[in-house]
Amino acid sequence: MRQQFVFLSDKVFAINSVLTFNITEVNIGVKDVRREIKTLTGVRGVAAILVVLYHFSITRASGLTSLFTIPHAYMSVDAFFILSGFVLSYNYGWIFLASFKFIDYVSFLYKRFCRIYPAYFFVMCICVPKLFIGMSGNGAREAYDSADVYSNFLMLSVWAVNAKLFIGPSWSVCVEVFCYFIFPLLAAIVARGFLFPIFSILIAYFGIVIISRSQLGVEGSLDIVSGETFYPTLRALCGFVIGMGFSKLATSSISKRLNWNLIFCLGLVALFVSISASLADSVTYLAIATIVLGASAEGAVSRAIFENPLSCFLGKISYSLYLTHALLIAAFAKVIIVLSAALPYAPTYFSIALLYLLTTIALSMVSHSLFEMRIQTLLRGLWPGPKRRPASV
Repeated sequence: MRQQFVFLSDKVFAINSVLTFNITEVNIGVKDVRREIKTLTGVRGVAAILVVLYHFSITRASGLTSLFTIPHAYMSVDAFFILSGFVLSYNYGWIFLASFKFIDYVSFLYKRFCRIYPAYFFVMCICVPKLFIGMSGNGAREAYDSADVYSNFLMLSVWAVNAKLFIGPSWSVCVEVFCYFIFPLLAAIVARGFLFPIFSILIAYFGIVIISRSQLGVEGSLDIVSGETFYPTLRALCGFVIGMGFSKLATSSISKRLNWNLIFCLGLVALFVSISASLADSVTYLAIATIVLGASAEGAVSRAIFENPLSCFLGKISYSLYLTHALLIAAFAKVIIVLSAALPYAPTYFSIALLYLLTTIALSMVSHSLFEMRIQTLLRGLWPGPKRRPASV
């Protein structure tokens, strides 16, 4: 284990960690540490693909009959929440733990805006015309009003306004915005000392258990996405806090006494058992959280599974994958229905499903390259101060 240093206002802070960090300076009003944890990038990529396939498997658009299912795949979103909390705490938590400065807070929010809004705006610009010229059918245009338009473009849906979503999966992105706004407060509580992270994790998991018993889930007890209640926002907040707590524990002195490969493998086994035995979502949640925690240490087993080129590539474009796939599901469902009138259903279904997956990846590559990266870099360049690398989450 190496001892490394961060320079902040001409002071030197020694950072001890079981993880081997390569330090890159990035300014968000003050200097910051950031180094991509590739295993977590891979986890994010696998989670995104699971969401893409899961939403196709449950669609009934055009009367489609599904031929496959992915149990608990809607909980990939919970992995996103935990990952976001972990990585943002890892990158920025110590800044707000040391002291709160308004310029740091504004800079942090601006960086998050640059990270999430360009791709979101790109997909909105495709989705809105599709809705309002009637391509979505079923009276979709009449279902929305001006308040829905404003709420969607301002990302206020679900957590601030119970608005109808233009992009179905965007509910999770919107509720994360709420977590960004209160991030300094969370950092000051969750990342303080050793006991605070542990208590925060336990309290947050208790919140997950409460949500899972609300009986408001769609496909499962934790599949709660409607803005009619605070549960979707609470679901994001709990995952975010758990991730922040994990980040603190993973970089604490106790971490060097833990067997990270064992923790990761226990998470995998627990996930397999939970899915095979159809256990409660709250149990599956524990398994997913354990996998994220174990993968964060970049042990040999987690690297073998999640640090391969394909997983990391999917992780890089995961945000665009998550947003863009919803635009394509209905169209490809219609193609299956039309072709299956003359061709065997099963081969047609799986062939078009594969084409849907490849098209989603291609469109996501365009979104990632042109909007996530280029416009993000352009917007960041407008912020006064030294130029910065794009955020990795």
